[in-house]
Amino acid sequence: MPQELSGVTLQANVELAPRLIRFLAGVSPEAAAPIIRRMLAPGTDERVMSTCLQVMTNRSDLDAVRPLLSHQRWHVRMQAAVTLGRLGMGGDDQRLIALLTDKQWWVRYRAAQALLKLSFVGADNLRRIQAAQTDHYARDIIEHVLVEQRMGLLPQGAM
Repeated sequence: MPQELSGVTLQANVELAPRLIRFLAGVSPEAAAPIIRRMLAPGTDERVMSTCLQVMTNRSDLDAVRPLLSHQRWHVRMQAAVTLGRLGMGGDDQRLIALLTDKQWWVRYRAAQALLKLSFVGADNLRRIQAAQTDHYARDIIEHVLVEQRMGLLPQGAM
């Protein structure tokens, strides 16, 4: 069944494709991975890209995610940041730090949360990152996320 669903998903219109991608990822993440990889290509509808980023589970596909951190649409940048927080590796922290100065509040917010979620960053390192920032928006969004964590609104080391 995943094979048939993969074919249908690739041919679906932009209204149906996000639902099929979510379903396929829920049924078979392995079957969804090549579809997700293909749908993250330039020229794909932004809603489809966002859905792919939300359900992505394969770390080996992060090379398709990283360029999306500079996508023209803010919601794609935001979802790319969330994906890096969930799956990111060494070096991705620097990419997320760069997003702390994005013009969109939601992108900055999700980048700060993603940094906190990365196992090799955590709250102590996030404080050090905050101290090194010259942009007041970057410092403020980190403070916001750290306060949320202290208040119990974010689990320790997670979003």
